[in-house]
Amino acid sequence: MPVQRRKAGASAAAPASPPPKQAAAGGKSKTAAAKAGGKNSAAAGEPPATSRGAFDGVLAAVALAVALLSAICEWPIYLAYEKDFKRPAVAFTLNLGITAIISLAVTASPQVRSLKKSARALAAAADPPAAAAVAAAGDVAAAAAAAAAPRPPMKKAATHSVSGSAGGGGGNGSDRELRTTLHANRCLVLLKQGGRAEEALADAQAACRLRPRWAKAHLRLAQAQEACGGCCEAAAAYRRAGDLDPALAPSVGAALAALERQEARRRCRLVLQHGQRGCAVYDAAASPQPVSLGSLLTRLIATAGADGAVRLFCCSTGAALQQLVGHADRVTRLAWSPCSTLLASASLDGTARLWRLTAGASWRQGHAVAQAGPVVGELGGSRVSCLAWSPGSALLASGSSEGQVAVWRVADGACHHKLGSHGGLVTAVAFSPCGQLLASASGDGACRVWGTADWQMVVDISWPSGPVNSCCFVSLSAAGTAAPPAAAPTLTAAAAAAAAAARPLCTLLLTCHVQAQRHEGRVLLWDVAQRRHGWVDGKLEAPLATLDCFQGKVCSVDSWPAAGGSGSGSHPGTGPAAPAAAGKEEAKEGTGDEEALLAAACSDGSVRLFDLAAVVAANASGPAASSKATRKAAEAPLLEVTLPDGGSAGGPVPDWGSLVLQAAAHDRNLVALSPDGRLLAAAGPDRRILLLDAEGGGQRASLAGHGATLRALRWLGPVTLLTAGDDGTARVWNVSEL
Repeated sequence: MPVQRRKAGASAAAPASPPPKQAAAGGKSKTAAAKAGGKNSAAAGEPPATSRGAFDGVLAAVALAVALLSAICEWPIYLAYEKDFKRPAVAFTLNLGITAIISLAVTASPQVRSLKKSARALAAAADPPAAAAVAAAGDVAAAAAAAAAPRPPMKKAATHSVSGSAGGGGGNGSDRELRTTLHANRCLVLLKQGGRAEEALADAQAACRLRPRWAKAHLRLAQAQEACGGCCEAAAAYRRAGDLDPALAPSVGAALAALERQEARRRCRLVLQHGQRGCAVYDAAASPQPVSLGSLLTRLIATAGADGAVRLFCCSTGAALQQLVGHADRVTRLAWSPCSTLLASASLDGTARLWRLTAGASWRQGHAVAQAGPVVGELGGSRVSCLAWSPGSALLASGSSEGQVAVWRVADGACHHKLGSHGGLVTAVAFSPCGQLLASASGDGACRVWGTADWQMVVDISWPSGPVNSCCFVSLSAAGTAAPPAAAPTLTAAAAAAAAAARPLCTLLLTCHVQAQRHEGRVLLWDVAQRRHGWVDGKLEAPLATLDCFQGKVCSVDSWPAAGGSGSGSHPGTGPAAPAAAGKEEAKEGTGDEEALLAAACSDGSVRLFDLAAVVAANASGPAASSKATRKAAEAPLLEVTLPDGGSAGGPVPDWGSLVLQAAAHDRNLVALSPDGRLLAAAGPDRRILLLDAEGGGQRASLAGHGATLRALRWLGPVTLLTAGDDGTARVWNVSEL
C-alpha cells in the first residue's frame, strides 16, 4: 500500500475520507483539522492563505491611498494653472486613474511577487519562528539572518515517512547550498553595516567550509579578510575565486589592484623626490653605517639622477639634506665606502668624483653635509662604467667603457695603478672580502683576477661561455668543514659559536655569462683564492660548479650571507647590505649545518634561488665521491618563479607558482636577499616589488608605487627596503610583520 506524502510537522498522514463514525462530528472535526492545518503551516514557515490574501489586500490599499494622496496634492496645481488646462477636472481624473493603475501594476509586478516568494522560501527553510515572522513582512535580509542562525537538532521523522527529495539524499545537498547562500549573504550584509568584520569573516569561513569550490564564498572570504586587515590572505582568496569562476576575473583584478595600492600606501615609509618630476633616478644607495648629523644619528641615502646631480637624504626623516653638483652629464653609479665617510659617483662625462662627509655637520643649521673631494676616473675621455671600494676604504677601483681598469688612492685622488686593458666594456669590478684580490669582468668574454700586493695578474679566465656581464665574490664555509665532529651535540652555545667562527671561509669568484645567439645564460663558480678545485699544474682549467639553467642574460645576482667589501658593479641592482640578523645563525648554531643562498634574476623573466652550500659541497667532493645525479640534484634551484611582465601593470598579480614565460623585456630585472636570508625581493618591468618567502616560496607582499621601471633595489635592514626608478623617486618600504 503506497504511503501518501505528508507535510513536515504533521504527526500522521490524513486519510482520503473520514470514517463513518467521525462523520457525525463533522463540524467539530473540521474545526480541529483547520486548527491543525494552521499549526502545521506555521511550523513549515508558510503563512495561511487568508494571511496572504490580507497581505495582498493591504498592499493594494496602500497603493490606492498613495495614488489618491498624490492626486489630492496635485489638485491645487490644476486650479492655479486653470488657464493652461481647458478641462482641469478631466485632466485630474485621468491623472488619478493613471497613478492608480501604475501603483497596482507595481504592487502586482513579478519583482514584488518574487520578493514575497523568496521571503516565504527563506522562512520555510528556517526552523526559528522569527524567520517566518520577518518573511511575512517582506524583509528578506532579516529572514536570511534568522534562517542562517544555528538550528536546534531535528527530531527523527517516522520510519514510514517519505523524504521530500528524490533518492532520499538530495535534501542534504539542497540544505547545504541554501545554508551556504545564507552565510554568504549575511556576510555581505555585515560588511555593509560596518564594524562587524569579525562576524562577517566567521560567516564567510562557514560558507567556504560548506562549499569549498563555490567562487562567491571565496569572494566573500576575501572581502572579509580585507576588512579585517589581512591583505595577504585576502589576495589569496581573491585569486582562488578568480580560478574557480573566470567570469569574476574583472572584479577580482580590480579588487587586487585596489588591495595592492592600499598595502603600498601602508608600507611606504618615505618618498624621496630627486629634483623635478620626470628626472630619472639611475641609482640609489644608503650608507652602510649611521653617521652623526649634530645630535641625530642616522644613515644617509644618496640618489643619482639624469640631471647630473647627487642628492643626499636623511633615512630617518626623509628630509633633503644637500645637492652635490659637479658632474656634467648623467650620474649612473653610486658607491659608499665601508666606513660611510666617502661617497663615489660615476658619470657619463667620463669622471668619477669623491664626496667627503663633513665631520660634525648639522643640516638643521644649514651646514654642508658633504664636500667635493678629488676627481678620479679620468682615463682618456671614456666613461666610467663601474666602481668598487676596497675593504679598508683606502682604494677605489673603476672600469671604463674602453676596457681600462684603474685603482685610485682616496687620500689625494691620484691613480695608484693602471691594470691591463680588456677588449671591451668593463661590466664589473670587485674586491675580495679580504682585500687581497681584485676581479674585473668584460664583454670580451674574459674575467681577470689581480693580486693587490703587487698588482700582478693572478689568473685570466677566458671560458667559452660568452661575454661576462657581471662578477662578484661570495663567501661560505670551506667545503668539507661544515660537518660537525662527533661530540658537537654536547658543545655549549658559546663553544659552538666559537667553533663556527674558527671554520675557514671559502671565497669563490662568481661570473655571469651570456650567449645572445643561443639565448643562454650561465653562472660559474671559480676557486681563485684557495686554488684547490679546478687547478692543474698551477693553471685554472675548470670552474668549481656550473649553473646553466638560464634562458637569457643573468641581469642581477645576490648572495646570502653577504660577502661584504664588493661594490656597485658586483651586484647589479643591489649593494652593501646591513649586518645580517642572527635569526638563522642561531638556528644553525651547534648543528654544523651551514647555509648559503644565491638568488639570480634572468632576462627570461625568471627568478631562481639556489642552495649555494649544497652546490659547492656536491662539486668540491669530486666525481668519485658524488655521482652526476647527486650533483645535478644539488644544482637544481630551490625556488623558480616568473616575474609578471609590464602588460599586467595595474591588473592582478600572476601567481608566483606560474612558470609561463612572459613576452616582455626583462633586461632590468632586479633581485635582492634580505640580510637575514628570510625574504627575497624581486622587481621586473611591471614596476612592482614582489616579496617572496625564501624558505617556503610563497608570496608575502606586492608593493606598487613606482610609476616607471625600477633601477635600484637594496635592503637597508631585515625589514627595510630601498628602491628607485625612472619616475624620479626613491622609496623606503617597511616590510615588517611578513
